[in-house]
Amino acid sequence: MDKKWNLQDIKPTGDSGRKAKRHVSRENGSRSGVNNSDASQTKGRIKSKRSYRNWWPAFLFSIFVVGIFMLVSLLSNRADVIVTPRSDELTVNTTLEAFKKPSDGQLGYELMTLTAQSKAVVAASGEEEVSDKASGVITISKTTSGSQILIATTRFESPNGNIYRILESVEVPGGTSEDPGAVVATVEADQAGIEYNLDSGTAFTIPGLKSDASLYKAITATNQEPFTNGYEGVRLQIAEEDEKNIETEIVSKLETNLKARVAEEIPAGFTVFKESGLFTTETQTRQLPNSTDAEIEVTVSLHTPIFKSDELATYFARLLINGYEGLPVQLSTLDNVTFNYKTSDSNLKLRELESFSFSVVGKLQIVWTFDEVAFASDLLGMPSTALGQVIKAYPGIKTAKSQLRPFWKKTFPNSLGKIVITEKI
Repeated sequence: MDKKWNLQDIKPTGDSGRKAKRHVSRENGSRSGVNNSDASQTKGRIKSKRSYRNWWPAFLFSIFVVGIFMLVSLLSNRADVIVTPRSDELTVNTTLEAFKKPSDGQLGYELMTLTAQSKAVVAASGEEEVSDKASGVITISKTTSGSQILIATTRFESPNGNIYRILESVEVPGGTSEDPGAVVATVEADQAGIEYNLDSGTAFTIPGLKSDASLYKAITATNQEPFTNGYEGVRLQIAEEDEKNIETEIVSKLETNLKARVAEEIPAGFTVFKESGLFTTETQTRQLPNSTDAEIEVTVSLHTPIFKSDELATYFARLLINGYEGLPVQLSTLDNVTFNYKTSDSNLKLRELESFSFSVVGKLQIVWTFDEVAFASDLLGMPSTALGQVIKAYPGIKTAKSQLRPFWKKTFPNSLGKIVITEKI
């Protein structure tokens, strides 16, 4: 019997199915190969971008660090040099003489005068008749050679025709118009009265020399301080005790004020011994207009000899140091010495003297000096190791050490403004 087969019952063979699968597999494999190549290229680009991004911040940071380094180097570039100068501490106990016009080898000085005034009103206790002559100190000058003796009572005439006479004989030294000879003297008005009072800086001539025109022109005089004590007439009287108490109080305040001013007003380049100033006091009493009160006016002047600092230091060095070579020196301080005038005159008038003697007792420190600008100039651009060699050219320097900034610098700056020199005694 023939067997019949339904076409639906016929199954495809296994080979044709596997071939179809392999075909599909190859097709998929081919597509997969193309995709892997693109991915590899993409990954390469991503890695390149990431590497670039990582390197760029590091580069910027390096530039920033270098910039900061250079800025710090520029701004902090300086050299601090600490110099220890030669110095010598000496004990002194000697008597010296100082001159207004010193010769070679002598110690010279100038007179510094400071003045202060104060007034007070006090009730008068009565009236008195007074007749006071104006008086004061004048400086007599001569502009030709040869000295000239002027005897006591020699007349001096002010521009308004008033006559004043010197109280003691004086000898006026000769000089020139550029450097006149000079001497001081006290004069007193011929007559009493306020009309004989004068302002400072008044010019005087000598009437007795008019017959000798050249000598009359050569010898003249001026007053450094005003004449104020001339008076004639009735004046209110103040109880002596009241006047004394008020004057003492005013004088004390003015003296304190003047002592403080010495340190403030002494010229640059000069020095002064403590307690070397001498005071002069002048008291005037006058009646107040339309009043029974009187006014007391006290004028105090402080006269202080001052010395050129370098000359005084050199004088002491020559006096006290064996083998002193004449190099420039200075005194670190005069606070440790005691100054006293060598005179029996309790009313010494410095303004009338041409010289005076004094004693100095205590300790002095003499310090050698050096040219700081020249020293700093010699250091410009030099290696730090050259400092020891440079100071050999400066005998006033004992030792020196330096600190360069920033710390990695090995040479001194090329600008004077960046080299700071400090002395350490």
